[in-house]
Amino acid sequence: MINHFELFAHGTAFDVDAYLPRTELPVSRVWRRGSAHYKTSGIAVTLGAGHSIPLLEQERVAIEFLSRHRDALVALGREPGVDAFILRLHLRMPFREGLVGFCVVPSMTLMRHALDTGVEPSYHVALEPTMP
Repeated sequence: MINHFELFAHGTAFDVDAYLPRTELPVSRVWRRGSAHYKTSGIAVTLGAGHSIPLLEQERVAIEFLSRHRDALVALGREPGVDAFILRLHLRMPFREGLVGFCVVPSMTLMRHALDTGVEPSYHVALEPTMP
């Protein structure tokens, strides 16, 4: 099962090899432009198992992470070559007959921390079939 509860930054001109020795962030994954199918270079920090952590708990964890690593995250968002700086949260939602749409927005507290650090919150929604 794919996990979408992470913070990541990437860009076509982002030099991850120059960035990594200078960061205190707990980087979980690194990719480089031109390697495999990648069109950008980037880093990701896994914040937890989004497929099993409820959304409100993900927000709590994200707020704590953004607060604890504020300065490092502000620096990452300003790193030359970073074009996208995203906090991705993972929402599992049961698909129900008649569902035509819904909206997911960050809490005011999460949005405050996101604006402070320069990260853009995004929600990955997985619609799951319900059992009869």
